[in-house]
Amino acid sequence: MLIRNFDGRLEDAMALSIAGNVIRVALSDRDDCVELRLYGGEWVTETNQPVEIEFIAATAEEEWLRFVDAMVGLEQLMSAMAMAECVPTAMA
Repeated sequence: MLIRNFDGRLEDAMALSIAGNVIRVALSDRDDCVELRLYGGEWVTETNQPVEIEFIAATAEEEWLRFVDAMVGLEQLMSAMAMAECVPTAMA
């Protein structure tokens, strides 16, 4: 699924649970889960920022693989950034 934030950013997400007017999601760029609530006909974050939820027609396996791909990309980027900070300036 995709979460469109109030500022227009799109974030990859995976629904972990849906109960009543609450959806608990894992976002590919965060360590913690996020709860979205349906309030007054609008989905809002824990800080009451409006969001739009876009569900993608995919199997659970396809959704999981897409989420893992996003996580691996983030992990590779963070690793590269950490290595760049450790390289002596004469080698950079």
